[in-house]
Amino acid sequence: MLKRGLEDYEGSPISDRVLHDILTTLKRYSIINENLEFTDPIVKEAARGL
Repeated sequence: MLKRGLEDYEGSPISDRVLHDILTTLKRYSIINENLEFTDPIVKEAARGL
């Protein structure tokens, strides 16, 4: 569902590898947790404005 949403937003396909790398990086820097939820409410609110 996440991948489809990103592809719809970008208007082009996203490879599984690219998505994996993005999610791994976000987890490494504790921006998201294992459930793909933002760990900081301030970052979450800032991401809504993107």
